[in-house]
Amino acid sequence: MFVRTSEQGYAQEVPLASPLRFLDEPAASGIRAEQPENATVVALASQAAALGDPTRLAIAHALRAGGEVCICDLSWILDRPVQMISHHVGKMRAAGVVSSRQDGRIVQCQLTGTGARLLEALSPKQPDRPQA
Repeated sequence: MFVRTSEQGYAQEVPLASPLRFLDEPAASGIRAEQPENATVVALASQAAALGDPTRLAIAHALRAGGEVCICDLSWILDRPVQMISHHVGKMRAAGVVSSRQDGRIVQCQLTGTGARLLEALSPKQPDRPQA
């Protein structure tokens, strides 16, 4: 048995034995042995999901362009309510793709290394075009 986590966050036990048989046991066994631990897969899926929402992806793009940006400026840049930006930044922080720090009443946030690499994989930065 192994534990699989559903999209809703519930864990369920799933039997390893399958009624299906494999065709190439050595190849299948080698691939199976190289699979990451379930906890690693769950963490990676959480990080990928953190950029799977249009607002969160837009936040990531703005943070890539601006480095460290306060939530109030992100709200203006993306033309979305501060509460919405704050909510999404919280989800991104929980997934480890954004870090934040409080400076008085201002919350500054930036992409983590993981967040920057994930964004680059999803949406490579376009090279600056020379002025004509």
